[in-house]
Amino acid sequence: MRIKIQNELLAINILSVVLILTISFLPIQALRIILGLPFILFLPGYTLIAALFPKKSGLDAIERVALSFGLSIAVVPLIGLVLNYTPWGIRLYPILVSLTVFIAAMSAIAWYRRRRLPEQEKLNLILNLSLPRQENRLDKALSIVLILAIVGAIGTLGYVIASPRVGERFTEFYVLGPEGKAEGYPTELTVGEEGRVILGITNREHEIMGYEIKIKIDGVLQQRIGPIQLEHEQGWREQVGFVPRELGEDQKVQFILYKVRRLDETELSLWLGRERLSARIVNRGQSATYEITVRIEGGQEGEIQSIGTEMLAPGEEWRPEVDFDFEAGVQVAEVSLYRDGRLLYKEDESGPTLHLWIDVKEGG
Repeated sequence: MRIKIQNELLAINILSVVLILTISFLPIQALRIILGLPFILFLPGYTLIAALFPKKSGLDAIERVALSFGLSIAVVPLIGLVLNYTPWGIRLYPILVSLTVFIAAMSAIAWYRRRRLPEQEKLNLILNLSLPRQENRLDKALSIVLILAIVGAIGTLGYVIASPRVGERFTEFYVLGPEGKAEGYPTELTVGEEGRVILGITNREHEIMGYEIKIKIDGVLQQRIGPIQLEHEQGWREQVGFVPRELGEDQKVQFILYKVRRLDETELSLWLGRERLSARIVNRGQSATYEITVRIEGGQEGEIQSIGTEMLAPGEEWRPEVDFDFEAGVQVAEVSLYRDGRLLYKEDESGPTLHLWIDVKEGG
């Protein structure tokens, strides 16, 4: 049986629209992958080839398929490079819309050029679904290998869809000047004068996260911001201020980010540095005993130390803060939280901290 497709360009653009609707309204990861792979790796190159070579005699089928993959791999990064210099940036919807516009534009050019050709020179796709009646042993062997390869590819794709690999988990934390640029930070203030900066957070943890920010000047707490709850890939950005109260040069302004997690009947706000541990633990369940231990480096390698234990009634909180002798080479490598002897949480990454240095003078 032979199937003749006279306008594959229309089907390609319909597929692009279906992909946009799927991403916008159907959070089905498997369907997104099935539609997204040809949309990125094949369709941009195919429509470009169709626009450049509208005649069926211009290229044979194998050359068209090979060039379609190759040009798609070349076109998509170029579109991403252009987007990087626009206000929209390299994000899901700008990329989706840009590729859709490119595919539609190349399809329109290809349709116009084909329309001017004689009927016998126009490119039409023909799918031959009939099986050969006679095959020699070599053809049979190649057919079996091809079938096995297709089955293996489908199985691999199914495994990737069913068990997607989670990317690296991290949180972006940054500070900008008042104008939203990495410059113009306040460096000279007078006593009582407010300095302003812009703080930003982006959640890349692949889960809903809560955050708190503490602003300190030379170790003295100025204000606490939060809690801030963000979905994965969601960002927060806000202008904040701080006011120095004492004279002095080279005063250190710290912006400390705490990750807030909802654990088993427990709310944990934690900042782990190489020389300091600061936590806030709130019991959201029945009365329980909490313990925090740290594994330190320096001194005795891998030594485990208990920070302390605390019995918390429902709704009570515990705020342990411990400094370590960083100058002596002692630093925190890992912290663990236990509830009634059961490991509840473990963290082995330093919490992000940003800082500025300011000179504070008398007001004129």
